[in-house]
Amino acid sequence: FWFAIRHVQMEWNVTFTNHIRYIERGILKSSFLSGTACDKLIGLVCEHSRLHGGWTRDDPEVYSQTTTDLEVDCMPTVREFLNQIDFVETLQKFCMQAFDVRITAMDDVFVVRYAAEAQNALEMHTDAGDISFMVALSAPDLDYGGGGTYFEEIDQAIALQKGQMLLFDAKLFHRGMPITFGERYLLVGFCFTSPSAAKHPGNVALDFTLIRRCEENFHTV
Repeated sequence: FWFAIRHVQMEWNVTFTNHIRYIERGILKSSFLSGTACDKLIGLVCEHSRLHGGWTRDDPEVYSQTTTDLEVDCMPTVREFLNQIDFVETLQKFCMQAFDVRITAMDDVFVVRYAAEAQNALEMHTDAGDISFMVALSAPDLDYGGGGTYFEEIDQAIALQKGQMLLFDAKLFHRGMPITFGERYLLVGFCFTSPSAAKHPGNVALDFTLIRRCEENFHTV
C-alpha cells in the first residue's frame, strides 16, 4: 500500500494517502488534489475559455446528458499542468487499489462548469469507458450551494470537498444534483482498462493528447 508519492512541486501536492473511504463496492472517495492545484486548474481553464470563445455545450435536445465543459486535450496549458503533477500516475495507484486494474486510455477528460443561473445539474446517466473519476475543484458552501453526485445503486448523494475525488464503476447510474448559488467546477474523466483502447483513434492517451490514425500506424497529437 502506498502512503505517498513523489511530488513534482510540493505546492500542488498531488497525494496518494491512506485517507480512502469506500462508500460502497464500486465507489471510492479520497483526497486527491491540494486547494492550490484546484485553483490553478480553474484559472488555466477560465483563461483558455476567455481566449478561445468560451465554454461549450452540445444541444440538450439532441444529447440530454450534455454538460457545459471544455476538453483537456484541447487545452495545452491544462495538459501540461496535469502532466507536470503526475496526475495519471497518481490516478493509476488509486485504480489499482480500488479495482486492481490499470488505465490504458480515456474516452474523454474535461472540466465541467455548473452555474446556478445556467446549467445547474445533470440528469441520471452512465458514463463511457470502464472507470470514471471526478475531482472537485470548487468548495461547497463557499463557491456554490447544493450540488453533489447522486448514485442510484446506493440511493445516496455524495458530496466532495475541494480537492477530493470520486472513482467509480462507469456503469453505475448517477446524476449531478442542482446547485443553488455560485459555480461548481469538476475535472471529469472516463477511463478504459483494455490494451486495445490505447490504439483506438478518438480516445485520449495517458498524456492527455488525442489518439489519431496516421496511415497504418497510430500516434497521438
